[in-house]
Amino acid sequence: MKTESDVDDKEAMFRRIRAALGRGEGSPAPLPLEPFARAGAGGAPHELVERFRREAEAAGVRVAFADTDAEAREYLLASVLPGEGATVALSDAFAAGRRELAEWLSGRGLRVVVPQAGPQAGPDDAFRAALFEARVGLTLADYAIAETGTLVLLSGGERHRLVSLAPPVHVCLLDARRIVGTMGELLSLARGRDAAGPGLPQALTFITGPSRTADVEQTLALGVHGPHEVHVLLRRGS
Repeated sequence: MKTESDVDDKEAMFRRIRAALGRGEGSPAPLPLEPFARAGAGGAPHELVERFRREAEAAGVRVAFADTDAEAREYLLASVLPGEGATVALSDAFAAGRRELAEWLSGRGLRVVVPQAGPQAGPDDAFRAALFEARVGLTLADYAIAETGTLVLLSGGERHRLVSLAPPVHVCLLDARRIVGTMGELLSLARGRDAAGPGLPQALTFITGPSRTADVEQTLALGVHGPHEVHVLLRRGS
């Protein structure tokens, strides 16, 4: 329960803030910020693809173009997949084609783990436990930001964010048409996607390169709090 003293302290704090900002009691309220950039303001599609590739690679991401499923599988076989018997985790964004991909991976002698199906699926403790045994995690990206080479995963698009965090190798499939120019453009697009109503989703995951951690002596280590490898398989639109 608030007391009169609490209210007085709060008003005194606001007066100090206004004074520090050079505003008196009767000063007008500041003008609202400009709206976020509209979709399509970031550049031509081929320019966005090239800038994303350049910035992502500068951040330590391995980017490859895979315009077909066959090309994606060829890359996985050549550069990513671990040896026979290892665990590979798929995020729930693969639900539509999960059986085909899971069967293909299983055919290579890999153990494939997937989350429970359906939007109402509850906690899946077995799946979460398996994630920390997985060598590779495969996800899709909702968006990507060209100016920073950042992958973006929105809540509601994938329930299991740990697929992109727990395994030491993260592979993300990205549709080139989902690349935007700037953070402002991304936030503009992300508004209204939450089924609960307008506004930003409850959680946005931004991934810029492998996990990086530095100690007090500025010694950089990769993969301490997340993947030490990030691969993006980029599918260009027709």
